[in-house]
Amino acid sequence: MPQDEERPIRRRRRSSAEVARLKALRQAHAEKLERARRDEQRVDDALAPFAEAAEAIAAAKRRHEERCERITARLERDLADLDRSRAKAIEAADAERRALKAVLDEETGELRAVMGESVRAVREVGTGMPETAALLGVSVGEARRLAAAARRLNPQASSAGSVADSTVHETSAAESATARVPEAETVTAAEQQGPDAVLEGERHRQWGGGSA
Repeated sequence: MPQDEERPIRRRRRSSAEVARLKALRQAHAEKLERARRDEQRVDDALAPFAEAAEAIAAAKRRHEERCERITARLERDLADLDRSRAKAIEAADAERRALKAVLDEETGELRAVMGESVRAVREVGTGMPETAALLGVSVGEARRLAAAARRLNPQASSAGSVADSTVHETSAAESATARVPEAETVTAAEQQGPDAVLEGERHRQWGGGSA
């Protein structure tokens, strides 16, 4: 082998300044790595409670939704019960009103029959139903209902009332027929005797007035 290859390689001896600079670089790099490890640990330490808090929030929301669903279901049941109770209360109130109406009808039936007798008595003297209603201060329909109540209580008076009604209708018809005859259509006695009598009457008035 050549002598150069057999000769050992000698390293150049570093100066103290270079050694110090390298040492400083190594120290800085080590400190940088240490800071990186500390930062990574701080990130890991921050992520753990964040994840735990997020999971706790999600669980709290789930519990909240479940409770709200239970409240909604209970509310629907309560409302259904209220609807059933309301329907029963309305039905009971209607039954009470019907019972009270029956009592009222029983209490006032005879009194309305008395009023109906008054209607019948006024009608029997020839008063029409509208005039009778106006006299008693009621409507025509109410006057008819009162008269019907009297007939139901006293059927014997119905025949007399029917006669009175027919008499009033005939009187009203006669009065209406008389009112429809114009005064201009009144026939004199001379006109009933014929055309000659009318002409003679005219001549008599003319000559008689002249001689006078």
